[in-house]
Parts: sequence; structure tokens; C-alpha cells
Amino acid sequence: MRLPGPELYRAFLDNDRSGILFAAADGALVEANAAACRVLSVEREELIGRPVHDLFPPGFRDVLEGDSFRGELPVRRGGDGDGVPTAVTLARYGEPGAPGGFVVALRALDEPPPALGSEQGGIDTWLTDLAADAVVVFDEGGAIKYANRSLETLLGYEPGEMIGVVALHVVHPSDLQRMVGEFAEAWETPGVGRPIAFRARHSDGHYVHCETTTNNLLDDPRVGGVVVVFRDVGERVAELRSTTERFNVAFERSGVGMGEIAAHGTWLRVNPRLAEMLGRDASTMSGQPALDVVHPEDRPAAQAHLRPTEHTEHQIEQRWLRADGTPVWVAVAAGRAEAPPGAEPGEVTVVVVDDIDQRRRGEAALATLTARELEVLELVAAGATNRAIAEQLVLSPRTAKFHVENVIRKLGVPGRREVADRAAELGISP
Repeated sequence: MRLPGPELYRAFLDNDRSGILFAAADGALVEANAAACRVLSVEREELIGRPVHDLFPPGFRDVLEGDSFRGELPVRRGGDGDGVPTAVTLARYGEPGAPGGFVVALRALDEPPPALGSEQGGIDTWLTDLAADAVVVFDEGGAIKYANRSLETLLGYEPGEMIGVVALHVVHPSDLQRMVGEFAEAWETPGVGRPIAFRARHSDGHYVHCETTTNNLLDDPRVGGVVVVFRDVGERVAELRSTTERFNVAFERSGVGMGEIAAHGTWLRVNPRLAEMLGRDASTMSGQPALDVVHPEDRPAAQAHLRPTEHTEHQIEQRWLRADGTPVWVAVAAGRAEAPPGAEPGEVTVVVVDDIDQRRRGEAALATLTARELEVLELVAAGATNRAIAEQLVLSPRTAKFHVENVIRKLGVPGRREVADRAAELGISP
């Protein structure tokens, strides 16, 4: 995806025939496009830093206390002239806890709006007006040249009032940078593009979860634009949120370690069990490179496994490092999934990590046992006493005791009872 720079914002913004103003949380203007300057008869440099409420009647301060406004207000042209009737749309933007600000769209009512003809080039408007999805055609500069009637059903805007509008102010601020980049790529690539999900502001101020599909027909003389189909995916998003909430409960309370790794290789989050397994703090692991917890000798294999190119279900056994540097054997299963809400768009790697340190150390210890000690291990696991072992293996009681003590020491367990438990873990049947 093309990353949008300031020049792209400027190009889209200045091509919008609606006046667009951006104001900070305190009401000071921070941006204005060419159309806004024309409506207000003021140069952009004179607007930046000026309180937005200076442009409107005194009661506009009350409007700024709300989240949105849509209606007709007199706007002072030339800074202090008589009020000119203007269609004004205002929306507050910003995430909870952030300073945020306001976006204001202006259209002077003494200027005739661009006509919405019954036909735009080769666009069969009678057919698209019957479509359940909103169909919008943008011109080369990103301004709307046609919109069907379903746009009003979806977002509450009449098609006629959107002609000539780039409509950046309709996009949720948190999605704006990504959308500018996605649309810039769509404008440069002929044909059908990939689906794009974003939040669009309804005319009444609430946001609608939309998915769009683009078809770049700029080179087609019958259309001469980019056709974008919008559909409401709110129900799908709600179901995803419900599923995500259930997953989050399982994630936090799981008896096995779980974690999510971003595409660039850092932990997005880990659950309490994984943090406990590694003797680390879950909050401090977030944002850290995932490979840092892997033993240096196992990192080449881990690098491929933790960033699978396809959905995988296999697992590998590796040594990961506790906070104090000691290794712990783990079984790691990894697969790809969509990024959780709030994270960067794309896919993440989900890992399920099981502590197998005791088993691996037991297997290593088992490899050190002699053939005679393996025989003794089986008999101890069956509950045989030293005397019974000596009789069955034709050994002296002292020799039998010596072999039993060696088995206990090599397996790293405190006594005979634990020998039986370890034998069962290693699959040794009496």
C-alpha cells in the first residue's frame, strides 16, 4: 500500500469543491482547503490559528459543545462581513482520551450546486439507482461525479449534495491516513482493487462500518472515473467483536501460554500463563521483539515458524529463555490470523506455547540410563521393592539399591514415588 504524504492530503483536500476546515480541540483552525478560503473570501494564512467560532454567529460556541451539527448558518465572509447563508456540517473527531478536534464542511447556498444529471457518461444511472449498495464514481482528482440513491440510505447524504466533494471529512480520523493511501493506490492501478474497510460518518454524526470495492475505469471513455461500491458491514463487525470478546476471555484464562506477534515481529500481547512460564511481566513484553525470548541456537528455526507465510497447524519444540536467562523447553504452534481491533491492519501470528521442559529433561535423563538401570526403572515404576528387584534381576540387595539410587539421581526426582510418575510421563509402562 502506498503511504500517504502531505502532498497527497493536499491534492485530495484542494480538489474538494466543498470548503473543509480542521480545528483543534480548543477551536483554533489548523487547516483549510482552497474551497473554504473561497467560501469565506479569506486567504488560508489568515485562517490558520484563528478561532473557528469567529466565522459563525455567537451561538456557534454551543454547537462546538456537541459531537456533530448539520444545518444552515450565516458565515462571515471576508472575516467580519455580513453573514452569508451556508450549509454547514460539523463533526468532532478523536479517540477516547485524546485531544481530538473538529472538521467543518462548508457550502455557500448562494452558489448553485453542481448538477446531478440523469446520466454521467456511460454510467447507467437508472440501474445503479436500483442497487442496494451505494455506488459512487470519483473523477481523476478524487471528487464525486456521481452517486446513486443508496448513498442516502447508507450515510444520510443526498446524492446531489455530494457532487464535487472529495468527502475526506466523512472518513473517521483514525482511518484517514490509511484511506488516503489506499485510494491513491486505487487511482494509479487500473481495474478492480482489493476490498477496503473503514468507518464513514453518517449525516447524523454516528459512524458506519463500511467496506468498499474499487474499479479504476479512468481510461474507459464511457465512465472516466473510479467506481466505488460501498456496503454496510456493521453486523459483520458486531459479530467479529463478539467473537473477539470470547477469544479474549479464553486468551487471558488459558492454562497454556498464548501470544500475538505483529507482522514486523514484535509482541502485540501475551497472556498471563506465557508470561509466568518465562518469568516475565506481560505488559513489558508488549512491543518487544518476539525472537528475543528464543534461545540463540533455536532462532533460525523460530524465525521461519513464528512468521508463517500460510496458515499452519504444525508445531516445533524449542528452547525459550526465562527472564533470568535460563532456558525452558516449549512446544510452539503458530498460525496466521487477522489483526485484532486497534492494531495495525493486516495479519498477525498467533502462537500457542506449552511448557514441555520437564518432559524434555526427563527424556535427556532417560538417555543416560544404562540397560540395567532401564530394567530397574520399569520395576520401580511397577512398585517393586529393592528386595523384589534383586530377586527378579538376580542381584544382591546392595546392588539393587545402588541401581535404584542411580535412577532417582539421573531422573532428578526426590524419591521412588516420583520415579513412577516420571516413567508414566515418558511413556514407560510397568
